[in-house]
Amino acid sequence: MLRFLVPAGLLIGCAVAAGQDRPLYERFLRHVARAPVHTDGQVLLNGQPVAMRAQSVSEHLGLTDGETRVLREIASEYLKAAVGWDATEKPLVLAVRLARIEERQPDESVARRLEAVRRERRAVTGKLVERLRYELGEARFDALDAFVRSRRDAFSMAPPPAPVEP
Repeated sequence: MLRFLVPAGLLIGCAVAAGQDRPLYERFLRHVARAPVHTDGQVLLNGQPVAMRAQSVSEHLGLTDGETRVLREIASEYLKAAVGWDATEKPLVLAVRLARIEERQPDESVARRLEAVRRERRAVTGKLVERLRYELGEARFDALDAFVRSRRDAFSMAPPPAPVEP
């Protein structure tokens, strides 16, 4: 019987690179890049303060300042690239949809360009997630990965509010 020793994290990285969790990580990286750096975290319910405080992803996961900086740098790098992809992808998607509405095949060059943009998005997202894994280390990345996966069906990537200690 042959056995192959593969680091557990490599399997997750392969899944991200293959695109299984890429949309989750794209949502997560956008959230981190757009989240305010400092906030008082006051939670309001119907406009009234409640005894809860919004947590940042860093607080929720207990990331150090250095780990938070790395996460924000990678998220900012992703967002810069995503703005370009979104701008390129939007008119291409529109052209494909209009062709389908008119019950015709979309132009091949449009379909090729759209696939090229999506392929680049998948590749870059996978590389950034792998870089995040390398920078944080396996244990810290596993905690981050569990959090990202736990938010799969959530409306927001923000962690749930925490009770305020008296």
